[in-house]
Amino acid sequence: MSIDGNWRHSARTYVRIVHNADGSWAPFDFVTIMLHWMTAALIVFQGMSGLALEFARDVAAMRPLLDLHRSAGAIAWCLALIRIVWRWTFAEFPPFPDWMSNAQRWVATKTEYVLYGLLFLLPLTGLAATLVLGKPFHLLFLTVPGFVPSNVSLWESLLAVHRLAAYGLFAAIGAHALMPLIHHYAFRDEVLERMAPWMRRERRPLALAIGSVKDSSASSNDNRRAA
Repeated sequence: MSIDGNWRHSARTYVRIVHNADGSWAPFDFVTIMLHWMTAALIVFQGMSGLALEFARDVAAMRPLLDLHRSAGAIAWCLALIRIVWRWTFAEFPPFPDWMSNAQRWVATKTEYVLYGLLFLLPLTGLAATLVLGKPFHLLFLTVPGFVPSNVSLWESLLAVHRLAAYGLFAAIGAHALMPLIHHYAFRDEVLERMAPWMRRERRPLALAIGSVKDSSASSNDNRRAA
C-alpha cells in the first residue's frame, strides 16, 4: 500500500488518498470498517427483536428481549456518535470512483446523512416513548426510575414515530447495501471491497498487466511474420 503525498478536500472531511500495490484504492481505515460492521450487526438484531416485540402475543414474556432491545439501541446511538467523531478527525476515506457522476455522488452522500440521522433519531424516540410511560425500566446495567408522569396518548404517538423511523431506516439500509452489491457483481469495481476487504478479488499489478499485453501482442506479430 502506498500513500499519495497530498490530501483531497471533500464536503465531509480531508481525505488521504491511499493506493494498494496493484493501483486500486485501498479500503477504509480499520476503525471505520470495525464501527461500520458493529453498527450493522446491532441493526440486524434491532430489526429482528423489534419485529418479535411488535407481533408478540405475550408482552410480559418478552420483557427481557425488550430490555435487550433498549440496551442495543443505546449502544447503536453511541456507536453512531463515535463514528461521526472519528470520520471528522482521523478517518481515511477513499474517494468516489472517477466514473461516478455528480448526481450519483450526491445520492450516495445524502443517503449516508439520512442513515446517520435515523440512527440518532430511533434510539431517542424509543427512549422518549419508554420514559412517558412513567415506569422504571432497565437500560444496559442500570435501572432507570420512572420520573416522568405517565402519558399514554403521547406514548402511542412516540411509538408510531419510532415505527416509522425504523421502516425508513430499513429502507435506507436496503438501498445503501444494494448499491455496493451491484457495483461488486455487475460493475465489478472496488466499491464493496473498500468496506469489506475480505471480498477483494485478486488483481494483477497494472505494470504487469500492461507488460503481459505487450508480450502477447509481440508474440502474435512474430507468429504472423513466421507464417
